[in-house]
Amino acid sequence: MRKLYITLSFVMVSGILSAQNQYTKAADKLFDRYEYVDAAKEYLKLAEGNKADSYVYKQLAESYYNVFNTKEAVKWYAKVVEQKQDAETYYKYAQMLKAEGNFNESDKQMQQFAQLAPNDQRAKAFVSKPNYLPELKGQTKLYDIAKSDVSSDKTDFGAVLTNDNNVYFSSSRNNSRKTNGWNEEPYLDIYKATYNANGTISDAVAVENINTKWHDGPASISSDGTTMYYGSESFNEKEFTKDKPKNAKFGKIYLYKATKEGDKWVNAKPLPFNNKAYDVRNPSISKDGKTLYFSSNMPGGFGGEDIWKVSVNGDEYGTP
Repeated sequence: MRKLYITLSFVMVSGILSAQNQYTKAADKLFDRYEYVDAAKEYLKLAEGNKADSYVYKQLAESYYNVFNTKEAVKWYAKVVEQKQDAETYYKYAQMLKAEGNFNESDKQMQQFAQLAPNDQRAKAFVSKPNYLPELKGQTKLYDIAKSDVSSDKTDFGAVLTNDNNVYFSSSRNNSRKTNGWNEEPYLDIYKATYNANGTISDAVAVENINTKWHDGPASISSDGTTMYYGSESFNEKEFTKDKPKNAKFGKIYLYKATKEGDKWVNAKPLPFNNKAYDVRNPSISKDGKTLYFSSNMPGGFGGEDIWKVSVNGDEYGTP
């Protein structure tokens, strides 16, 4: 009789797990396609319908983490860590707690992370200076932060000031653009605004001849104001990878260079070290124009995305 009970229990549990896998199929597909907003909605339905387990909670937390919804991420990571997790989960939870201003709990999660990954550079940095917060709070205030007049209700970032008092930045404010599944905001464009003598910023307009139907930006402008380096998608070069099971095409972020003629940016060209196997983005050109810094997950780094540099000599580039 006892054997029969154990067998029946195994069948029941197997059935539940199978049903849960079936339930999460739609949400998992969205998550795998980086459509995190819609994925979160589907996982949330399971959680509210009592069809969730630790896997669903973690997928919910990860979805909110990826769109930087810190409040919801904290809520679901708290449920996730009720069971033992991998090091990276504790790290992500700590970052969301920190963003929410809960520094004490963030430190506790960082301690968990450091115990599981003692050789990780992030863990070493935390262990070497665990009481960093009082030191930061004790520093003298150096500047004020205020919202600019050209800020929108969408994503605005990557502002750079040029020698002719223009500010270039990336924004998803163009509501006529197609939205992307990652955060359901329009695709990014590069904008130019005027930096006024009184310190205000005004008259933001999309940059002509540069923006495409894909994500564009952020940009970096040379010190003489004549050269722009910026990110865009590999779809522009018809380079991407196909994932037939997911019925999707996945591109990478490439870097481009454009030059200024009069008031227009022209001659946009992809840089030679772009590669559909990895991303190259977030450019920053040095003051002398001889070194281009960028972030990439190309092979040879320390893991994940790292800061790289490459020598620049006109249209010739060294090895990153």
